[in-house]
Amino acid sequence: MKALTCEMCGSTNILKQDGVFVCQSCGTKYSVEEAKKMMVEGTVDVTGSTVKVDKSDKLKNLYEIAHRAKYTENSENAAKYYDMILVEDAGSWEANYYVVYFASIRCKITDIWSAANNMANCQASVIGLINDRIQDPEEQQKAVTEVCLRNVKISSLLFNAAKNYYNGKKDQLRTQQQLQEYLNNASICVQIMYNFGDILDEIFDGRFSAESIQAWISGIGMHRQYISYVANKQGNISIINYYVDKICKYDSSFEKPQLYTPASISIKWFGGSQWLKAKWESIIGKLFSKL
Repeated sequence: MKALTCEMCGSTNILKQDGVFVCQSCGTKYSVEEAKKMMVEGTVDVTGSTVKVDKSDKLKNLYEIAHRAKYTENSENAAKYYDMILVEDAGSWEANYYVVYFASIRCKITDIWSAANNMANCQASVIGLINDRIQDPEEQQKAVTEVCLRNVKISSLLFNAAKNYYNGKKDQLRTQQQLQEYLNNASICVQIMYNFGDILDEIFDGRFSAESIQAWISGIGMHRQYISYVANKQGNISIINYYVDKICKYDSSFEKPQLYTPASISIKWFGGSQWLKAKWESIIGKLFSKL
């Protein structure tokens, strides 16, 4: 007979308590019927000529645990359970995003470029899955807003870590290699936001323009903080102006940022865009009113 194994954590330390089976490692409870069905890995449907295994209950439980870890910022557990979800459902936008996100949020200083690069590269697949797998417009809006807010958080966290690490070194001890590492780390953090805004705008044809604008503004805000260090200033100014033009396509009142302000001064959250401020507040208000 197959050993009873917890679907949540993989432990075999399961004991019967008060009429149910309880995993001693994570606390997940199973009824007697559920315990029997686990012997064939899932809920069994034998109504036809073939045996089908329904893993919907398992996925539901995994999502509940993953959400709990996500909202309490338990990055280690969140990464673990989203990875388990990904094994069961490779098309989950949420698992595809958060496996990368929570791995990135725990990275070391030496791994900032790799973590930010993974975040920048996952945007296309995640947004594509939101478009393909979510049909309800409100649920799409919720998913896009969530990814936007998380992207702002992770890009800012990695960017500031790279900047503070470089600024923490005494001027006379800074090397050209350290400067280049800082610029590489900073630019790939910016790319997270530029990529998100670009891909979102392309796939949804401007339907989520508020989120695209917010992403571009966030990218510009970080970009302008290190532009004084780069050799090719004009090339970087051209990139910033490119995104200013994309923002102005939706909001002609957007205030073009000054590019040669002290590095410690960051761009305003809404970049002077009252249109974006009002639209973003409306989006957030609608989402939270449904919670």
